[in-house]
Amino acid sequence: MIRWKKMRREPLPNETILSFLNGEEFVLQDLLAENKNALFYAVRSQTTGQAVVLKEFFNSHWVRLRGAPALKGWEQEPPDSRKLSRTYLWLRRQAEQEQRMNQELCGSVRCVIPEKPVLPAGTLVLPDGTEWQWPYCAFLEMDGMTAAQGFPLQALMRECTNSNGPAHPFGNLRQQEECFVPEETVRYRQPPLPCRSSGTPCWRCVRCTVRGWIMGDLSSGNLFVEGSLAEGRIQGVSFADASTVRKIGENEMPATAAPGFHAPELFSGPVTEKTDIFRRAGCC
Repeated sequence: MIRWKKMRREPLPNETILSFLNGEEFVLQDLLAENKNALFYAVRSQTTGQAVVLKEFFNSHWVRLRGAPALKGWEQEPPDSRKLSRTYLWLRRQAEQEQRMNQELCGSVRCVIPEKPVLPAGTLVLPDGTEWQWPYCAFLEMDGMTAAQGFPLQALMRECTNSNGPAHPFGNLRQQEECFVPEETVRYRQPPLPCRSSGTPCWRCVRCTVRGWIMGDLSSGNLFVEGSLAEGRIQGVSFADASTVRKIGENEMPATAAPGFHAPELFSGPVTEKTDIFRRAGCC
């Protein structure tokens, strides 16, 4: 089950128009996924008509102030507040750091690599006509995450709540009496992965082997599935958020994972491969 309420900040509504200082303009069509650090939107370019995915850096416990992310409690800050400008600089650095990290990781792990620089927002127009000039927002265009290439893992989890059929090849909704399947009858499509929390194999976890790196947050909002929901096809899984990636052996790691995905060593260190196994157990 996807627990939206625990990570719910205010996303931009559908039909919001995003204009950037580089001349690009997009119309927001849908919220695709969210994780602890960001929101992923399906948008369409006003100039080319192409479908694009934008990632807005927005911490889950922050609020939206005049169209932009801000710390909770800063609602009374004036538009020219230095606090708000420093917040934008911090968000921008997070986006730039993630770009660098993705470039470094691409030889070791499947990940979505945003090739274009951080998009500087110029104007944000809501569907009701409300307009914000120069909002303190940091966006990345996520190359490789469009609907033609695949879907977020959260979308697959929602799709599984439908009854199986031609329209829902991944549908897995069953009557209660059908849910009790003897363990010995289950055939694993890949070798089961041991969950550190229980010590038993976990065949539903997404396997992500990275030599020398800890991904840090293997929650459903951070994984992009390459394939097609309509065709019931899965070709691979890519990591969509590198903001929590750290080297194995580091003594401490920021506790920025989604709720329920915090391994104990995040607070005491050092982090090891088991840190990510703890998170994969949380996906079950």
